[in-house]
Amino acid sequence: MNLEYFAIDSQGFTTDHERALEELFSENALDSHKYNACLNTMATRISTVFASMREFPRVHYRVAKTIDASVTTTLRDLVPTKLAAAVWNCLSKLKTSIPDYPQTETCELLIVDRSVDQIAPIIHEWTYDAMCHDLLCMDGNKYVHEVPSKNGSSTEKKDVLLEDHDPIWVELRHAHIADASERLHDKMSNFVSKNKAAQLQQARTGGEISNRDLQKMVQALPQYSDQIEKLSLHVEVNSIA
Repeated sequence: MNLEYFAIDSQGFTTDHERALEELFSENALDSHKYNACLNTMATRISTVFASMREFPRVHYRVAKTIDASVTTTLRDLVPTKLAAAVWNCLSKLKTSIPDYPQTETCELLIVDRSVDQIAPIIHEWTYDAMCHDLLCMDGNKYVHEVPSKNGSSTEKKDVLLEDHDPIWVELRHAHIADASERLHDKMSNFVSKNKAAQLQQARTGGEISNRDLQKMVQALPQYSDQIEKLSLHVEVNSIA
């Protein structure tokens, strides 16, 4: 789909403007052409999100303030104010161009800059999602997963997407890595307790079922292939992360 924004998951999106920090807050931010172009691009993409959801937000923003009244307010200080004005301008145009678009506010939009929370960028998250992106060789949300070949004598690489279509990923992604490990162990135990073939495999190995054992079960138990493949994927990912 040709959209003005990039959806990260069901709860988040980005305007995918990689040079925004440089163009809005660097020493060269006084270049009004790049500064205004960046703000207008962000405003267009943000307003497109609301257009997609058929929502018309009431826009709130952080007003630029300086501790010392003698210090002049800079363009960097005015980013939330100017972005809010640009977003409102785009939304006002959408009201007249999109059929059945709300004419009154239906939700809230809060625009702030990093100065309201300066600590977060230097605090490392220990969530399953964060660990995956730190320690795995991922391209966006794509991960290369090794699975047994059809003849079972070797392995082959398979591209998998860690996204909202994977229920285990949705459940674990925001959990602490230790909690995610416990939940995966519980899922494995639950699967084994309800599956006789898995119990036999566990009896043969004399202990925990390995990731390779899980992958072999995909061939032996095709009716459970989707469930086992997802478990196998996340057991492998968790062991690396």
